Amino acid sequence: MTDSSAIGRQRGIGIAIALSAAIATVFWVTDDRGPGPPTQTGSVAGAKSSTGTPSGAKDSPTGHAATSGGATPEGVGAYQIIDGRLHGDVAGNRTLALIDSPAELDTISALSFTIFSDTKGRHVDRDGFNHMLAWSAGAANNIAYLGNGDLVCPHSGYGPHSDALVDVWMPANPSFTTKLYPTVGDGENQYFSGQQRHWCGGRAMLQHAGILTFDSPPKNGKSATVTDIRAIHEEDRNTDQSPPAGELGCDYHAVVRSGSYALHIISFTFADEPTNEPKVQFTERTRRWLMERLRSIEKTGFDVVVVAAHSQCRWDQELAPARRNRLYGKADLILSASCHQYQRWPAPAVDGNTPLIMNTGQLAIGENGFTRVHLVPGNSATPPLLVTRYIVADSDAEPWQNHSHPSGSGTQLKIVGGAAIQGRY
Repeated sequence: MTDSSAIGRQRGIGIAIALSAAIATVFWVTDDRGPGPPTQTGSVAGAKSSTGTPSGAKDSPTGHAATSGGATPEGVGAYQIIDGRLHGDVAGNRTLALIDSPAELDTISALSFTIFSDTKGRHVDRDGFNHMLAWSAGAANNIAYLGNGDLVCPHSGYGPHSDALVDVWMPANPSFTTKLYPTVGDGENQYFSGQQRHWCGGRAMLQHAGILTFDSPPKNGKSATVTDIRAIHEEDRNTDQSPPAGELGCDYHAVVRSGSYALHIISFTFADEPTNEPKVQFTERTRRWLMERLRSIEKTGFDVVVVAAHSQCRWDQELAPARRNRLYGKADLILSASCHQYQRWPAPAVDGNTPLIMNTGQLAIGENGFTRVHLVPGNSATPPLLVTRYIVADSDAEPWQNHSHPSGSGTQLKIVGGAAIQGRY
């Protein structure tokens, strides 16, 4: 991990990523309250500190949208779109330069993490997973792997590969396993308990990743991480295969720290079955817990918030409007999976924040892609910037651009806790 002194020594070269001026859209909120509050490393312009609204209150989206045309967007610090490119200064007051390789992006970033899903046990024998691992592990500041469900598969599919993964490969590769934060999806439920519909039947995946211990009942694991795990209640159990009420379950909020920064990973269960019963797939108790976890985050420009579920593409649409606005106001990244194809969707700005909403695709089989996320530190005029890159893992060398993807581009830019900039590059 990168400590605070290492963050202070970052080269601060920055990024100027070419966007198509015709389609790039900048979302922002006019900031009448001034920049965010001082933090341990100074103030962060353009990123708000959001403490949430009282339970039951209706969040009010106040965002505006404008297409880029060379003007400086209000409330985005000193970042500008000029001739279709992002300009501004980052750490050390260095001028942004064009970054032309993944290695250079690794070097200037304060931290990075990797997102993947739907490998179905095909980790050990497929080049796609090995490429992801090599490219991610090559960055000294890589702090987490977010495995967004269906990392294993029942024996009727790729079962032997799943056996090799959890029983042999993960214990033998602690550099990966200690950084793995999996989401329990229908594949985990079916592999470990026999049925997709067994709510939290895949809890053992969290034990293999060390988030829970193998004690009976399980205890909180990953001692280097602050973790809140929701307890199971009787009304959440739908079969005898679900873990006993009162024990730690499958919904968790982990906080991984790196120097001045905190990566919040909020992961919960939204199974594919029973089909078309969202109140069973995405329980009311989980929804309330999710809102409580979001309220608990005193968000600053140093808090990256990721909310993940292995669901049918757009689980955020299942939330009531007030709850959805709370999610949009706090989350930087909103992840879904199970659709097996990388997709992304626009979102409104709420309380100065515009989340990036994406489906994580499928690695090792099918589309064979994953996402790397880098946090580039800012300075007093430019807040920290998230760079997300969807990567098709077919080549031996890490690709830098992905123009050919049907979505248009795999890259998105976002200010931590603030505006999103979306378009081709």
